[in-house]
Formats: sequence, structure tokens, C-alpha cells
Amino acid sequence: MEITILQAVLIGLFYWLAQSIAPYGSIAFSPLPCAVWAGLVMGDVTHGVMIGASIQLIYLGMIYAGGQVASDETAATLIAVPIILQSGMPIQSAVAVAIPVGVLMGQLQNIQQIVMTGVAHLADRYAEKGDTKKIYLCAFLYPQLVRIVLRFIPLSLAVYLGSPFVKHVLTIIPDFIMNGLTVAGSIMPAVGFGIVAFVIGQPILLPFFVIGFFLVKYTGVSTIGAAIAGGFIAFLFYLFTVKYVKQEPEEQEEEIPVVSHSLLTKRDVRKSFILWNIFAATSQNYERQMGMSFCASFIPCLKKMYKDNTEGLKDALKRHLEFYNTEATLGSTISGIALAMEEQKAMGNPVEGEMITGVKTGLMGPFAGIGDSIIWGTMQPLLTGLFLAGAAKGSVISALAPWTIFIIIQIVVSYRTWMTGYNLGAKSATKLLGSGGFKKLITTVSVFGLFMMGALAAGFISVKIPFAVTTKAGEFAVQKILDGLAPGLVPLAILTGTYLFTRKYKSFLKTAVMVLAVGLVLGSLGILAVIS
Repeated sequence: MEITILQAVLIGLFYWLAQSIAPYGSIAFSPLPCAVWAGLVMGDVTHGVMIGASIQLIYLGMIYAGGQVASDETAATLIAVPIILQSGMPIQSAVAVAIPVGVLMGQLQNIQQIVMTGVAHLADRYAEKGDTKKIYLCAFLYPQLVRIVLRFIPLSLAVYLGSPFVKHVLTIIPDFIMNGLTVAGSIMPAVGFGIVAFVIGQPILLPFFVIGFFLVKYTGVSTIGAAIAGGFIAFLFYLFTVKYVKQEPEEQEEEIPVVSHSLLTKRDVRKSFILWNIFAATSQNYERQMGMSFCASFIPCLKKMYKDNTEGLKDALKRHLEFYNTEATLGSTISGIALAMEEQKAMGNPVEGEMITGVKTGLMGPFAGIGDSIIWGTMQPLLTGLFLAGAAKGSVISALAPWTIFIIIQIVVSYRTWMTGYNLGAKSATKLLGSGGFKKLITTVSVFGLFMMGALAAGFISVKIPFAVTTKAGEFAVQKILDGLAPGLVPLAILTGTYLFTRKYKSFLKTAVMVLAVGLVLGSLGILAVIS
């Protein structure tokens, strides 16, 4: 059975759409929905779903911390399903095809984020002019054009040329280079974890990251178990460092008159929410992460709030184009608070731009840790796992049910947290950042966020030192010696190095390039290998 140009284009089109990550809560990029589409295009949905279920097992629970991709499960599925169906290979061969393809295609994410860094600088120039239409293009259109080149075209060609071409490409890549790519892909999530730790910005709390890491390494506890432990530790932290520690009495500030009317209607706030929920992850880049999407989602409200204040609009655009990165479902709370504070500032209340930026910066790290662990580390794999047995038998309903349920839950939760944040910010915007209670809340949530980031990192940075050292006393496996000291020392060293590098250079692009280069070199030399 030959694959036609139309079939290749349709599969490539789905890859482009799935990798657009729009709306944010869509898990169309995961193997099961990808397999439904590829099977439908190839004319064999049942076996396509069965192939997707076997691939889904190896990607179940994968988290893209900081937008970093260890292996592209979407490409792995959309290429493996046509190849298996075309060649008549047994379904059990799907994983063998998918793993190297996923590792190879995963490098496209790194290229995309580098290219989008340039687009972020272009948006800065438009903000200087107050040109909101062109910022929309940078945040919403240009990322999709980049994906056409980096996603749609390569995958369509790979599918069309079929099994011989893919096998040939994988064959001509030397084993040591493929090992380097595999290691690089496996340690790239360290960039995301390093970003979260850096953004939280309180080095004194980093031991909680290490505690979460070693809890999982020593006990093998699940994400849910880690979340329970992390919540308990954060609660104890609050009790013994906040509630029962004698606090100095705070000075009573003079009450400042606050303009209480609103410039925005509920419809305006909803419009910004819709833009955020659809495009939150589409313009991610190494330098600003979600900054462009955050700013663009605010534009309808900013234009209304600053309609007679051109300079105020420009300042707001520049302010919200700055670095921003969090989990966008529970993190919608931050967006709501920031929007309410921006509204108070536009009405002339004593809310400085630095206050708004401070709230965003203070909350985005903790919400990233909590959101990634609860939404993506727990809820998403649990939903998928519930239907995986049915999908393994070829059930289309079982393949699509997790995607449908997840996106409904995500939209509802995201909307409620957005509106809760907006209502909270509207009521207390002038006092929020300076509030002692709010600062204590940020610190407590940061403890939980860092603990969960450590717990998640323990399962996602899986590399080892594969060689042995020969001495007069005999041959000693380096990894066995390290494991005797403490499990996970190599991943922890990578995470620590990534954090320290980010802290020193304060450039996420440099950090990503450094980690990628280290993985490629050490993997190619055989100094590091992926734990199978």
C-alpha cells in the first residue's frame, strides 16, 4: 500500500495543528488522538488506535516543564502509524520505530524556540510604537508560519517517502550521534526545571526541591503521593515559620482613596481569557517563554483601558512582553490578578507597573510547580490510563475520551481561576503586593511548587554514567558507586548545574543551548546514557 500525497499532507496538517498547542488544554499532541487521525487517513482506524496505544504507554505522564521536549510523541505517532500500516509490520514494532523518530524530531522544538526568540524582539519594536495589530501577528500568526516550515513540511515528506526513507535516515545517523541526541533530549527538561527554580528566586527555599527529588528517588512514590507529601510539608512550613513565629507589628499605612468603578465589562475580561486559553503556549521561546501570548491576550482590555493614553498603552505593552512562564490552567489566576491591577492603574489608583510585574514574577514559579504536577503530572495521565485498555483493543471512543474530558475540565478550571484572580485583584490591587499575608502566601506556595518540581524532575531526568573504571583492585561501575552514595546524583548534578548557569547568565536561551550541547557531547562520547 503506497502512501499518497494527499494522505501525507493530511497527516502533516494534523502535526502542524497539534503542535500549535491551541487551545492550551488540548492534548491532541498525545499519541492516542494522533493515532485516530493517522488511522483514519490511512483507512484503518482500529489498528491505528492499537498502534497509538502501544506508543502512548512510553509517553504516559510526560511533562513539558518550561516548554522543553525530551521526545516528540506527536511526530513519533504520526510517522509510526503510517509506516506500520503501510509495511504490514507487527504492532509490537511501533515502539521501536517511534522512539528514535521522537528523539530526532524533538530537536525541532529547540530550533522553533530559538527562531521565536527573534520574533519576541520584533514584538518589542512594535510595542515601542503602540502597534497592537503587529503584536498580534508576532504572538498568533508568525508562530504558525514557523511551524509550517519546521513541522508540516518535514513530517509530510517523511510520511510520503515512507518506511524506506525513515529507516534510511535512522540508519545513516551514526549510533554515537543518536545516543547524543537521545541523551540531549532526556536532559532538556532540566532547562524547564531550572527556569522554575530560578523564577521562584528564593535560594533559601531550594532545599525543598532537593527533598522532593530524593523522596521520589528513594521511595518511588507516585506523583499523587508526592503531592500529598508536598502539601503536608508546605503546611508545616506555614505553621512553624509564619503562623506561630512572632511577627513584628506592621506599620499602619494611611488609607488611600481608591476609584472603585470599573473600566472593563465582564465581556472584556472574557475576551482576554479566550485569547489566553487558546494561544497561551503558541509563541513560547527561550528568552520570553509565554510573554508574547500574555501580552497579546491583554490587548483588547489594554486598548479600552488606555484609549486616551497612548504612552500608558505603550508602557503596558512593554511591561507584559517581558518574561513570563507558568502552567496556564491554574496559572490563569495570575492573569486575572494582573489584569485587575492594570485596570486599577489605568483608573489612576496608586498601582505602579513594578507592582504588577512583581505579582506576576512572585506567583508564576509556584503556580508552574503546582499546575504541572496536578494538571499534567496527575490528572492527564490518570485520564489517559483509564481508557488505555480500551484503546489497546482499537476503540476509537477510548482514544478520544481522555482528550475530550481533559479539555472540558481544563477550560472550566482555567476560566474559574481567571475570574477568581480578577475579582481578587480588583478588590485589593493597591495593597496586594505590599501585604505581609500575601508575601507569606507566595513563600508557602513556593515551598510546595519547588518540592513538586523536585519530585517531577526525579522521574524525568533519567541518565546514568554507563562505563566502568579499571584499577588494580578490579573493575568498578561508576554508576553503581554513585548509587551507593545516593540515587540520582547524576540527574541532580545536571539540574544543579542548569540552575547555577541560569542564575549566573540570566539567559534562558544560553541555558538551553548549553544543556543541549552538553547532552550531545557527553552522550556522543559515551560518558552519559539514558536509563532504559
